[in-house]
Amino acid sequence: MKKVLLALACLALPLFMFTSCDDDEDILGDLTGNVTMTIGSTNQSFTGAAAYQNDGKTIIATTDGSEAFTLTLDGTTAKKYVLGFAESLNPVEILASGLNTSNFSSTLTYVPKNSSDTYEVIAGSCTVSSVSSTYIKGTFTGYAVKVADLSNLSTDILTGATKISGSFTGVLTNSFLSK
Repeated sequence: MKKVLLALACLALPLFMFTSCDDDEDILGDLTGNVTMTIGSTNQSFTGAAAYQNDGKTIIATTDGSEAFTLTLDGTTAKKYVLGFAESLNPVEILASGLNTSNFSSTLTYVPKNSSDTYEVIAGSCTVSSVSSTYIKGTFTGYAVKVADLSNLSTDILTGATKISGSFTGVLTNSFLSK
C-alpha cells in the first residue's frame, strides 16, 4: 500500500511542479476578488473585492481600511461601458455636455489615504470580459479628477486629469448591499 501511495505521489508531483503562480493568483482572485490599478504613477492593489448586481446595475467595491475603490456600471452583462462624460478625454465634448455629473451612467471612484483627494473618472471605459454566477471580471481605463474640482471643470483641469487604468475580479454576493 505504501508503494502505491508513493507511486501516486510521484505521478502527481509534476502537476504541482509545473503549475504557474499566475494561475494561483487567478484562482485566488476568483475566490476573493481583487483590484489592481495605476493612478498617475502610483500602483495600487486590493485583495477582497465584492460585486453586487441589482436593478440592472453592477457595483464592484473594495477597501484596505485606508483606501477604497468603487466601480458602478449601468448594466449586468459582459460589454464595454462608458465611464463619466465620454469614452475619450475631449475637453470640447466634455465641456459641451453641460457638465452634469448626475447624468453619469457608469462611474469609477477612488478614495486614497488622503480622502480629501477623492478621484472620479470623468472620461473612460470599462470592459467587462466575463460574468459568471460567482464573479465578474474586467479592465478599465480613463482620466480622473479630484471630486472637489468637478464643480469647476475647465479646460485646464481636464487637460491635467490623472490617467487611471487597471483590472478587477469582483466576487458576486447577494449580501453585499441591501435594499
